[in-house]
Amino acid sequence: MKRLQHALVNKRIQKDATEIEKIPFNIVEVAPVHADCIGLSENNERRECTTNAIINYTNKSFNTELENALGLDGTNKVYVSFIITSDGEIEAIRTRSVNPKLDEEAERVINLLPKFIPGRNEAKEVNVAHSLPIVFQVQGLKKD
Repeated sequence: MKRLQHALVNKRIQKDATEIEKIPFNIVEVAPVHADCIGLSENNERRECTTNAIINYTNKSFNTELENALGLDGTNKVYVSFIITSDGEIEAIRTRSVNPKLDEEAERVINLLPKFIPGRNEAKEVNVAHSLPIVFQVQGLKKD
């Protein structure tokens, strides 16, 4: 397991011509914590709570009028990945969807996330990579 962790710790992402070391959210010893999850004592509880807090925040903050303006219908997803830094800030946001306007909106919303309590590995605060889909359902507009 230690060998696998070392391989994952050494993953890097390119940002502004500098490399950032990061550890995946599911692997880091102590996951970053969202403010809503501070009182939880178990790491797995904090990990699940933090992911749910991010999902809830994105669902509340995402501009739902955008989907109608773009003429989207049905279930749509924006895949988002980002780094929670050793300072608890969000960096290196990447998005992927069917429309660049959805990507821009997802990036805007992720940038609004509050500061996190940083993740820790081997008793040191570390950068943690996190990813999730933002899923939304658009009801078709009725045509006369």
